[in-house]
Amino acid sequence: MTALTSTSITLAWDPHLGPVPIASYEVWGWINNGVTSAIYGTGITNTTLTITGLVPGSMHEWGVRAHDASGYPSGFDYGPTVVNPMATPALLSCVPSSASGGFQLIVQAGAVQTMLVQATTTPADSNSWVQIGSLLPSANTFTFTFTFTDTNAAQYPMRFYRVVAP
Repeated sequence: MTALTSTSITLAWDPHLGPVPIASYEVWGWINNGVTSAIYGTGITNTTLTITGLVPGSMHEWGVRAHDASGYPSGFDYGPTVVNPMATPALLSCVPSSASGGFQLIVQAGAVQTMLVQATTTPADSNSWVQIGSLLPSANTFTFTFTFTDTNAAQYPMRFYRVVAP
């Protein structure tokens, strides 16, 4: 897993290195403790796939199998069982600005997921928020600190920031 949101996941796997050349890959997902399965991608010729439209809070086990040029499939290589997090607001706090114009944002999230940093000058206007950065998930870390510099901050008398989970 290389990215995770409440409704999507990006999977990546190592290419098959066996004696038979691989023509394509197929990705399956199992839910309800393996009772229900679905094919999420076939004919994949690279080693990554982003799956969208997943239900927040749903648990999937992912598997990849290869197909050779004659169409014969390999066995499945199973990846992790992953729960798509419920979208919850992140808790954002800020350490005062430094002399260089940078500041620290401390983010506490309810789940390991991708977060977007957004800014605006008019927080009441929902269409005014623009993405100015992103935070990618790191394994099992729900609290992380990063130093952020808004290179455009000097253009505004006041700017507001938020962190959201897509």
